[in-house]
Amino acid sequence: MMDGLLKYLPKMPEQKAGWPWNTQTDPAIFDREPHWPTITIVTPSLNQGEFLEETIRSVLLQNYPSIEYYVIDGGSTDNTPEIINKYKDHITWTISEPDQGQSEAINKGLRKANGLMFNWLNSDDILAPDALFHIASAFIKTDPLVICGQTILYDQETGKETVPFVMGVNKTPEETFAYPLINQPGTFFNVEVLQKIGGINESLHYIMDVEFWRRFLAFYGVGRIHRMKELVSYFRYHSASKSTTNLPNFSKELASLDLYLAQQLKYPEFYIDWIRSRTDQAVQYLPSAWDFPALDQKRLKSMQIRDYLIELYNQGKRQVCKAYLKKYPGYNIPLNDRRFLKLYLKVMILPEKLEIFLRKMFNLLIP
Repeated sequence: MMDGLLKYLPKMPEQKAGWPWNTQTDPAIFDREPHWPTITIVTPSLNQGEFLEETIRSVLLQNYPSIEYYVIDGGSTDNTPEIINKYKDHITWTISEPDQGQSEAINKGLRKANGLMFNWLNSDDILAPDALFHIASAFIKTDPLVICGQTILYDQETGKETVPFVMGVNKTPEETFAYPLINQPGTFFNVEVLQKIGGINESLHYIMDVEFWRRFLAFYGVGRIHRMKELVSYFRYHSASKSTTNLPNFSKELASLDLYLAQQLKYPEFYIDWIRSRTDQAVQYLPSAWDFPALDQKRLKSMQIRDYLIELYNQGKRQVCKAYLKKYPGYNIPLNDRRFLKLYLKVMILPEKLEIFLRKMFNLLIP
């Protein structure tokens, strides 16, 4: 529509104003290209009626000319069905039925996706103005497998916002894999990539984005990831969000994934035992189909083992650290790795009493 969707959408609540209530992306910005790639967005929802309308409007008022928008509800008992019905004429497809959780809901949409780019937008998050214009423009110019835009975290109760941040991508796929910094709502994937590596792991309820990101990195590496400076999304913290009420469950799922990977990649037993000590036996990772062609497994192992040994040393467990270094000298850690060499000199070369003395002198000289 030449004048945008705003005047065609259902009437907004009277007390609302600003984006995405009475403002919209200017549809004229799409005149510069004759053909825009289709983007598929899925909103999984369960009893988030308080926020869902804002989420839906933030997608529709992008005025993007080629969009598939699916709203997948898990059988909500609040006002969610009313809101979905209110906007059903503007949603590509929706369903409301009990499911096994957010991951299954996302996969329902993914299986129907005909777009070139895909993301899911949780029912308490919103897209920023012009977000899809920026995503599609980057896709046209760079032909990436992943496009990472900026996201702002904001607190529903206090109104405070963070500075924008983007998905963490380091110099190597091994660093990026080992220490993931996730920005899910701001990251759009090539649909074929998602489908090729198996979609979202439906056994996971908290770290499905971390697990999928790692599977992507293991298979494709970091060569075709495009990061942008433009703001794409807002991630909402509120009292009922999983990110604030279920942090221990995030840690448990992540530990179960780490244990599986350490076993699959044949890490040394002392490292596997450490990972196992952090796991909850009641939380078992049900593996996806993994393949690791883009990862240098030796580099990944050496990096994570090095950092574990440094952690032991910093905890005052010098003798434990020394025993591991004797049993696994270097463990494929490159000799030019300064952090490892520094640790090795402290633990294996420098006498403990001398090190304590030097530390005391250093603290006296530099308070």
